[in-house]
Amino acid sequence: MKVAAKISLSLEEKQQLKKNVRSRRTSIRLIEYSRIVLLSEEGFTMRKIIKMTA
Repeated sequence: MKVAAKISLSLEEKQQLKKNVRSRRTSIRLIEYSRIVLLSEEGFTMRKIIKMTA
């Protein structure tokens, strides 16, 4: 299984992404992108990310 791209986020970036996911004013697309980036940063495989975000 392929692992999602290895990324490293600063504390501020991670906080902003988490804020995007929780916000009710954020567009659905931005929420989905934010979740994908956070899961990728945690080291989940592509297949697992797809299942978790579908």
